[in-house]
Amino acid sequence: MQNEFVTLMVSFDNHLFFGFILLLCFSIVVYKKMSSVTTAFFALCCWQAFSIAVTPFLYQLASNEGILYKFSWYGTWIISNLFFIWMIYQFHSVQKLRASSVAIAVSTLILAISVVQAVDFIDRATTNSGLMANFYQLFIPAANIAIIPVVTYLWLYEYRKTINIAATGA
Repeated sequence: MQNEFVTLMVSFDNHLFFGFILLLCFSIVVYKKMSSVTTAFFALCCWQAFSIAVTPFLYQLASNEGILYKFSWYGTWIISNLFFIWMIYQFHSVQKLRASSVAIAVSTLILAISVVQAVDFIDRATTNSGLMANFYQLFIPAANIAIIPVVTYLWLYEYRKTINIAATGA
């Protein structure tokens, strides 16, 4: 039962890119310019595209014996995740954008995934107890799946708030 659930989660996770692209397209249509939301969705799309492109190579590399090969798996993900967080920050800094709750949620998701990966690597490299293995396998697809409704809610909430402010003239 658990293996079927994990397989289902991973299959959903593999199709999330289309959801991320849809969110990016909707945000571009709504804002018609660079905004914190479009920046966050763009980074999310780049992050997922990188994941899709690199995963097969990293699976092959990490399947070899030795801690260096395992580190290549975890190290690549952590470094790339930090790059995408930096990318969100850099876009906001250069464009002088105020960070939206969507950008904060996307950055927090990427940071949380990096922390889980680092803890799982430390567990595997030191005690190899496997305590984090199940959590790691379930958390990453679950977080990726959950981010779409979370950022959609946050985006609609912020958008509604700006419409209400504009309507009242405040």
